[in-house]
Amino acid sequence: MPAAVGAVAIPVITQGSQRWGRGMAGDPLDLPGVTLIAIAAAILLLRRRRPVLTLAVVTASVMTYLSLGYPYGPVLITFVLAVYSVAHHRPFRPAALATGIAILVLLSHVYVRDGAEPSLAGVPVAVAWAVVPFAIGFAIRQRGHATARDREAQLQRRVDAERLRLSRDVHDVVGHGLAAINLQASVALRSADRDDPRARERTRDALAAIESASAASLDELRSVLAGLPGEAAPHQPAPGLSGLPALVERMSAPGSPVTLRIEGATAPLTGAPDLAAYRVAQEALTNAVRHGTGGPITVVITHAPDAVTLAVENLAPSDPPRGASPGMGLPGMQDRLAAVGGSLTTSDDGGRFRLRAHIPREESR
Repeated sequence: MPAAVGAVAIPVITQGSQRWGRGMAGDPLDLPGVTLIAIAAAILLLRRRRPVLTLAVVTASVMTYLSLGYPYGPVLITFVLAVYSVAHHRPFRPAALATGIAILVLLSHVYVRDGAEPSLAGVPVAVAWAVVPFAIGFAIRQRGHATARDREAQLQRRVDAERLRLSRDVHDVVGHGLAAINLQASVALRSADRDDPRARERTRDALAAIESASAASLDELRSVLAGLPGEAAPHQPAPGLSGLPALVERMSAPGSPVTLRIEGATAPLTGAPDLAAYRVAQEALTNAVRHGTGGPITVVITHAPDAVTLAVENLAPSDPPRGASPGMGLPGMQDRLAAVGGSLTTSDDGGRFRLRAHIPREESR
C-alpha cells in the first residue's frame, strides 16, 4: 500500500514544485541535504510503532530541507508515507490533528526560503500531499476494523453454537437419567408396602435399575463435559444406536414396558448421524415416560441403504396433553436432525404421541 500512496503522490509533488514559487530550481545537494533526507527516511522504520513521532521528525526534516533551498523531489515521499502511517495506526481525531499541524509546518517553508514567491494557488496541491495518503490510510484502518469485527462475530457464533450443543447434551442426559430414576422409584414405592416375595423382587429390581440408570447418566455426563476446553479426554466414546437396547432396558418398568424392534439390515450409522439418532431416541423415550400415563411404548429402528428411520410411539394418552407444554425437547430434536440433514415428524392422536425421525447416512448426504 505505501507504493500505491507514492504512485498517487508523485504527480502531485511534481505539480506542486511548479506552483509554490517561481525561479526556485533549488541548490545542489550537499552533505547537509543528504543528511536530512537520510534522517527522514530512517525514521520511517518506526512508523508502525510510533507513527506520530515519525510524522513529527519527517515533517521537521523535510521543512528544514526545503527551507535551506534544496530542490523538491523524492524527499516529499517520506512525508506522504508518514501521514499514511499516522492515519492507518492511530484513531481519526489525533491522527487528523497531527496531520493538520504537520501540513501547516511544511507550508511555512515558503516564507523562509530564499527567493520564494508565496502563492495561494499552490496551497490546495500541497494539502493534497497530506489529504490523499491520510484518506487511504484511514480507509484501510476502517476496513481492518470491519474485518476484525466480522472475525470476532464469527467466533462468537461458533462459541454460542457450542454452548447450545453442550446445553442440549446436558439436558438430554440429565433429563433422561432423572426420568428413568423417577420411573423406577415409583415402582419401588408401590412395591415397598407389600410383603410378598414378588413385591420384594420388584423392589430390588427397581433399586438395581435406579443404581444402573444413575451410574450410566453420570458416566455419560462426564463424557459430555470432558469435551470442554481444559478437561480430560472422554472416558467413553460418544453414544450411538448400539446403546439403544440398554437405553430401552433402563426405561422399562412393570406396567409400562418399552419394546425395541429392529428392521432391515443392521448396517450401523457412524459419526454425527449416529449420535443424533441416539439423542433423539433418548429424548423421545424420556418424554414418553415422563408424560405418559402408563402403557406400552414401542421403538422401531428401520435400516435402509441410504438412511435409518426411528419411530417412537406411546400407546397411552399423555398427561398433560402434549400441546400444553412444548418445552425444549422437540426443538432440540429438530435442530439435531437438521444438522445432519435429517427430518422429524410428530403427531398427537387423542394424546397418543408418535414420533418419526429420518436420519440419512453420511455417505448418502
